[in-house]
Order: sequence, then structure tokens, then C-alpha cells
Amino acid sequence: MKLLLIAITVLSVPVYAQELAQSWQEPVTISMPAPTRSVVLHESVTIATWIETSAVTNYRVSKAGRRNSLVQFQMTDQQWNEGAQICGAPGVISCESAVCQLIQVDSTVDGLNGEGSVKARIVKKRPETPPDEEDPDTGAGMCEIPVAAAPFASSGQEALAADISLDLELIQKTGADKRKQRRRALKRHGEFRLNVSDTYQGTASFSAERLPADTTDYDLVVSEGCREVRIPLESVEPAHVPGVVLTAMASADVASVSAEYQLTIVSQAELKSSSETLVLFAADDILRVLGLLALDSRVIAAQKEYIYTTAAGMHTDPFAAMAYGPKESGALYLHDTTQGASQTIAIIDTGVATEHPELQGRVAAEDFTDEGFTPDAHGTAVAAIIAAAADNSQGAYGVAPAAQLLALKACHPVDGGLRAKCRTSAVVKALDAAINNDAQIINMSIAGPPDLMVQRYVSLATRQNRLVVAGAGNGGVNAKPAFPAALPDVLAVTAIDVQGKLYRDANQGNYVDLAAPGVDIVTTAPDGKSYPWTSGTSWAAAHVSGVAALMRDLIPFAGGQEVASILTSQADDLGEVGTDTKFGSGAVNACKAVEAGTASAVQCEQEEPETELFGETQ
Repeated sequence: MKLLLIAITVLSVPVYAQELAQSWQEPVTISMPAPTRSVVLHESVTIATWIETSAVTNYRVSKAGRRNSLVQFQMTDQQWNEGAQICGAPGVISCESAVCQLIQVDSTVDGLNGEGSVKARIVKKRPETPPDEEDPDTGAGMCEIPVAAAPFASSGQEALAADISLDLELIQKTGADKRKQRRRALKRHGEFRLNVSDTYQGTASFSAERLPADTTDYDLVVSEGCREVRIPLESVEPAHVPGVVLTAMASADVASVSAEYQLTIVSQAELKSSSETLVLFAADDILRVLGLLALDSRVIAAQKEYIYTTAAGMHTDPFAAMAYGPKESGALYLHDTTQGASQTIAIIDTGVATEHPELQGRVAAEDFTDEGFTPDAHGTAVAAIIAAAADNSQGAYGVAPAAQLLALKACHPVDGGLRAKCRTSAVVKALDAAINNDAQIINMSIAGPPDLMVQRYVSLATRQNRLVVAGAGNGGVNAKPAFPAALPDVLAVTAIDVQGKLYRDANQGNYVDLAAPGVDIVTTAPDGKSYPWTSGTSWAAAHVSGVAALMRDLIPFAGGQEVASILTSQADDLGEVGTDTKFGSGAVNACKAVEAGTASAVQCEQEEPETELFGETQ
């Protein structure tokens, strides 16, 4: 049994779109990581030499005591047991495998037989901000739905099932009645039906029915002993708004379609770029309504209202030394020649702090969420990475510090932090605005499921030779392709750190085109005072959008597809030789791209990258 998925209903679907959507209809395969090992090295040991000799990969180096070093890495049991040269090498002070302590509340679930070592559960995501102690329903809590796997035995065993109510215990410091809190939580989140079936030795299959429509609030966690894999549930099962259907049609047909099918109009908007009307209808039975509309020639497109998530010579700014992105991408070495002043980048995201000193006077704003334009964390961070002012005695500086920005608010923040949600209809209206305002570069640091309505307007933009840049997604190696990044004409960007190592939560797949700085980025907060550190493919996409602005400033007649082609062909290869599923074509290199695009009329010299061993590597 697979996770419940309903294909999008739409007319005239291109073949390649059907293939992309198909990838979300297949079960996700989860790869468990190898156990973590730890080795403490004496201060006399050269770390780089030891790592090379031991053939250790995916390692992290940190301090152990005042002078020694701790190396942590993942390694299979077979490799570990055969690796006497690792623990027995000179200078190794201690050597141990991962040790964990599990604390578990016992429970009984009727209908399940046996007990296995592999467990799956759905966990409510922790909020980014502290809970509001006056309101227990602010989402400040976490919940788990455990499923005990059938014992690993012979294949062919029937699936075991049970109805399990969501047991959410809100975490707060007040002495409120927790039973009342739990009842309120259950009413809000509903009930799940989870199934688990044994297939063959070493593999257990998990499936779920009656998942919440909005899966963005949950993670899927699979664990075995000390090992655990956590995947954002929206990276496995599409999130949508319940009770509504999104359609596109001619404005003259809206009233007749509404009357014929007795559909209540929730909202409608004219899209100037396509002369279509975007209509949101209320629908109790979404599947029935989609089936009817799919057969109606007046309806251009009809689908669910999907939800996206939002999943930072040196300048004199006080945090300039920490802003490694412009330097590592090569953008810094072009700043004496251009800072992107003639370019406008559309940012489809949350709101942006338009009056922030780093951005003031260079941001035009528009809201498509019906909540009003607000200075939000994620959109402000993206805007600052792209275009924070240089040499203004504030914070750091952006990749294209003189560029103009078109801030199109299509997402609303969750818990007041960086996490945000965006609906299909708002994203489509923002794309329409970006096209009508003639933005040549469109940054979409958001991720979601296959969405044919968004695809139609992304394709409209790219057919007009605009460049659309999107983050590859933060679901991890087990996640399904993130959209719009996975669309063929979108430049999909993954995140790397200052050493060129892949961001640990980055999606992987053949759709990844390019890599850019996105780990431990210092960027700008809306308050105008703080400069937080953060990681994710959102920031990597922003770096590439900034580089594209510098390129178009120097090569003004280059269209979006030409810019994308130059960027990927001139990237610095990472990982496997050639294009791969982790890094795409490699790390963006603004210098090489501009030199290639101008036939060496513009050149810049990059410093040799420094080798650093400390810090996180993935």
C-alpha cells in the first residue's frame, strides 16, 4: 500500500509534466545511515593525513579537550570491524562506536501482532519560536504516532493496521489542564490510520492513510536502534488546502461554471500575463469536483490548492568577513566592475523589510496572501543575500549589492520564524506580477509537490527567456523531487558550505543543476539589528540569483536560458567527475561565467581557496 496520493487533474498536460508528477506517486525508499563512529586523535596527529589514510568520508572535526581532536564519521559495521588500522593507528587516543540511550513510553495498540526493531512515527515539527504561555493552541508542542513493525520473517504476510488517535501533549510552563489541551489538539489535528507490512529480510514497508491535508507541520521519522532518519512529511506526501479547488478559465465563464456545479466562489483574480482568471471554489468533495471540471471545456485547468514551504577586495561592513558566499561564488571579484544596479530580481517569498538600511530605496513590494505586506524573516534573508548594500557600515553585503528588488509576498510565516507556507494561487499571482513587471530573474526559494498550475506560469516566464531560480529542497537524500526546482526550465540550486561540502539536508536527484553557498550563511533579520546564521537551499538559490544579476549587467542581451547554460557549463566540478545528483554541474563560479559570456572582455582573479578542516562537512 502506498501513501495516499491523488494525481492533479488538468487539461492538456505535457508528457514531461506527467512524468514529473509520477515520481510523487511512487513509494519513497528510505536509506538508513551507517552508524556514527568517534575517534579522538592526539594533538601530534596531522588530521588531514589521518583522514586520507583512513579513507573516512562524511566526517566532522571538532576539539576534544584543549588540544586533541575529535573526528566523527559514519561507517558500516563491516567496514568498522575490518578497520583495525583506524583504531590501532598511532596517535589514536580512543575509538568507539555510537552509544545511545533510548527513553520510551510503553503502549499497546490493538490489531498489531509481533514486535520488530524498526519503527516509524509521524512527529509534529517543533516551532522555531518559544511557545506562547498564554495560548496553548499556538502549535507549541510535538506529538508522535508510533508504529511497531512486524518481525522480519518470511514475505507475503498481510498488512497489519490500526486506528491510532493523534496524542499531542503540548509543552508549556503553566499549570493548565493538559487533558483539555489534548482534547483541543485532537479536535484540531484529527486522526490517522497507519499500516505496516513485512516484505523480506532487512526491509519493512510503512504506509499511511488519512494523513492531514496540510502535511507541512509534520516529519516522518524511521528509526532502528541508534540510527534515525527524519524526512519532512511534505517531501513525501503533497500538502494541500482542504475544502477548495483552484481553477483557471476565461473570466466570462466563471459565473456559468459556478452556477452549473453549485460551487461557491472563494476568490478570483485576473492574470494579465495570460488573460486568464484564477478562481478558487469551495468544494466539500474535492475529487468529485475535480472530475467534473476536468471534462468541462470551459475550464483551462483545475487542481488542488497546494502548499509550498520555504523548506547569507573585502567590503568594510562589520560582518563582511563572515559573508563567505559572495567570495566563494566569485561575485566579490566582480564588484569593482558591476554590482548589478541595472537589474531587477523578483523574489517570490514571504514579505521583506523594505525599510531595512541594507535594502532601503531598492525594493518594490506587493502582497498576494490577503494578509498585508509584512517585514518577514525568510523573505528579508533572501533579499539581503541577493542585494544587501555594501560599504554602508551595516551588517554584511549581498552578491549584487546595488540590484533592484521586486518583493512579491506569496507566503506567510509559521511561528514567526523562517519557516513559511505558500499556496498555489498566491504563487501563481506572484509569477504573473513578476512577468508583468518584466523581471528578468525570478527567485523562488520555496519547495513543494508537482503543481501544474505553477508549472504553467513558470513555463510562461521561461518561454519569455526569463531566468527562474529555485532551491533544490531541504528534505534530505530520501525526499522526492522538490518543485518548482525539478521543472526542466528552472535552474535548481543545492547548498554547499565554505569547503564545498553538501548541505546535510539537501535533496538529491537528477534535477539538481548547480551548487552555491547555503550553509552557515550570515544574513539580515527584519529587526534591522540582528544578523543570524542559517542554512538551506533557499540561500543557495539567492546566491545564484545575485550572480545572474551581475552577469546580465555585463551581458545585457543574455536571456535566462543562456545565463543558465553559461553558469552550469562554467561551474567548478564537485563530487563525482561531471554532472551528478548531489552537486549538479558543480559550484557556481561568477568569474568563469562572466569571462566565458564576455569572451574574456571582463576578467577577474580569484584567490586560492583556503583549506579548513574544522566545521561541519557533509
